[in-house]
Amino acid sequence: MALPAAQRTKQTCKAAFRDIVSMLTIGAPKGPKSAGWYLLNAFKPKAHFWGSRFEDVGSKLLKAVSLEISFIPATFEAFGNDNKRVRCVGRLDAEADEISVELGS
Repeated sequence: MALPAAQRTKQTCKAAFRDIVSMLTIGAPKGPKSAGWYLLNAFKPKAHFWGSRFEDVGSKLLKAVSLEISFIPATFEAFGNDNKRVRCVGRLDAEADEISVELGS
């Protein structure tokens, strides 16, 4: 997403990360398992006869799936001298201090 350089910060990235996770898990039961519930329901087979065979898939997916957010300069800014970028990566159930943030150019 293109943002002005002043808004491409660690704090903005982490806030966007938490907002996106909140939007993804809006229909999930509240609590520490909401991200796993979201992943389970997003990726499990829809066949009803599989029943509870996929109960632990949500927790397994949490270990394998990461959310990545990148803020980059707009094209016209990138051709100028603005090359400031920020990138956040983490699991959907990550606490704020567990979200990896990289600043770069």
